[in-house]
Amino acid sequence: MASLIKGKNNCPILSSRGKYEKDGLDGGGDIIVFDQNYPNPFNPNTTFSFYLPEPCHVKLEIYNILGQKVKVLADEYFPVGRNNITWDSKNSAGKEVASGVYFARFTSGDYTSSKKIEVVR
Repeated sequence: MASLIKGKNNCPILSSRGKYEKDGLDGGGDIIVFDQNYPNPFNPNTTFSFYLPEPCHVKLEIYNILGQKVKVLADEYFPVGRNNITWDSKNSAGKEVASGVYFARFTSGDYTSSKKIEVVR
């Protein structure tokens, strides 16, 4: 059974000793869950889905393979439950990114997760 602890901004995180098991269709019960984007690979849009057991601040950033920040998709508070953010494969300047591998970095409180994503033109 997972141990629930509170992190930054009072957002729940999973203890390093805990084991995560999904709890129902809506999300992860008492912990933050960041799912793989879909579709992946994608062109031109993809959706990131995450579950929050409490209202929390979320930051979702896209980085290229060199580690350079391409775009910040979210930097705000989100409500309890399942939330979605769509990326139109454009950078901060509004231009379409090239085909290739990118990384989505999700941060909420002390929880951080990264996912590999692929743009195919």
